[in-house]
Amino acid sequence: MPSELSYMEAHATGTLAGDPVEVMSIDQTICAKRDTFLLMGSVKSNIGHSESASGFCQIAKVLLAMETGIIPPTIHFKHPRKELTAIIEGRIKIVTEPTEWEGGYVAINSFGFGGANSHILLKSNPKQKINNAALNNDLPRLVAVSGRTEEAVKIILDDVRNRPIDAEFISLLHHIHNDDIEGHPYRGYMVTGSKISHNTINKIEHTPYIRRPICFIFSGLGSQWFGMSRALMKFPVFAKAIQKCGIVLRSYGISLTDILTSDNKNIFDNIFNFLLSLIGLQVK
Repeated sequence: MPSELSYMEAHATGTLAGDPVEVMSIDQTICAKRDTFLLMGSVKSNIGHSESASGFCQIAKVLLAMETGIIPPTIHFKHPRKELTAIIEGRIKIVTEPTEWEGGYVAINSFGFGGANSHILLKSNPKQKINNAALNNDLPRLVAVSGRTEEAVKIILDDVRNRPIDAEFISLLHHIHNDDIEGHPYRGYMVTGSKISHNTINKIEHTPYIRRPICFIFSGLGSQWFGMSRALMKFPVFAKAIQKCGIVLRSYGISLTDILTSDNKNIFDNIFNFLLSLIGLQVK
């Protein structure tokens, strides 16, 4: 519904031929069905016309506004041309100052030289972060990302390092970079999120995609010790892997989790127990 639209990111090239037509179209299709004015702006006033990439710049601006809660101003706008009736009469209001925004639907116009016109509708995530998505423990977090260049990977890792720890942001990076991305030959990682400063642990390498071979595990004997893996069991991904091993062993009446977390200091006197434990650790 037009009344639900909270902001319009216009194509707005600043031309006499284009702007009046765009404003008139917005006025007739959207403003005519609203009881309040529509906020509008254009990133071209800030960075110029990036031509074929202009639509991506508009999307980037809107995403930043969604993240910060502030709509950036359209700069250098003083007064509308006489042809821009909807602005003059107040049905459209140009955002000329940083404006607080509570989110909602945003419309984006992007028009091409060849007549390829596009429109996209975005909606901000209504979910409120609890405690700013801060971690509820001091466990270190591994952040692994990829990029087209070494510099691209470094920029992402530096951004993670320089912002407060955000569990949702780290999770998003994991989802994006979990699979092999075509054209991303560089991969890097860092460890963050611990009271102990691990932020200096990072590495970036050129790693062309190679199909991973099948691995066979042959556990040696003698490396077991009471309490091994207890700290690792705090990591959900590790605990889930051990639980998956436990599903296989369940039909034999064996619980690998119980063996690894047992308070019995003699638990590994039984060769069966420590051999299963070592194999489970290696599988993970």
